[in-house]
Amino acid sequence: MISFTKNFLFIHVQKTAGHSIRDEIRPYTDKRVEAEMQYKAPLQDFGVVRDNGKWKLGLHSSYENYKNRLETDVFDNLYKFSTIRNPYARVVSHHYDKVAHCGAEDTRSSFLQTAQSVATLRQLWCVGDEALDANLNRVIRFENLQADFDKVCDEIGINRIVLPKKNKGTKSHSDYLKRYDDETLQIVRDRFAEEIEYGNYAAENV
Repeated sequence: MISFTKNFLFIHVQKTAGHSIRDEIRPYTDKRVEAEMQYKAPLQDFGVVRDNGKWKLGLHSSYENYKNRLETDVFDNLYKFSTIRNPYARVVSHHYDKVAHCGAEDTRSSFLQTAQSVATLRQLWCVGDEALDANLNRVIRFENLQADFDKVCDEIGINRIVLPKKNKGTKSHSDYLKRYDDETLQIVRDRFAEEIEYGNYAAENV
């Protein structure tokens, strides 16, 4: 999500409380860009956006997508923030969301496919081999959501907002851990090694 009045860009990582943040900052976002994100409609003669059909914006667009869609001087001046969550929990949350809303089966093979396909933060935050958070002004930790979001509000110049809990799952800590076996744990450990180290996460802390 983009605001040109408050000069910020929120990179929405799925299953990291992004809906709660997005809904609260929407009043500050540019409605024309929001329209493209919602309906995938091409923008014409919009001075800050390149007319490049390859780079459509979506609700979960990556840093690279925004970078290639916006004019360089506009993009470079945006305050950029995003969210991080324990990958072991994020993968399970993705799985349950697919079961609940996309018709996926609640099976090991379906979970395995999810573990192998969920985007990594490097895919969402980076273009090359820069440090994981090099392109961001602030990273909001899922486990420290309100306090970190308060810092973002202060830094972008809006009143602090109490975030509601949206899309909150009903699964417990033990439910998350039960999804894993040695193979799926290793897949997540390998695919998300960088962000596991960055966030000091462990499977036991989902």
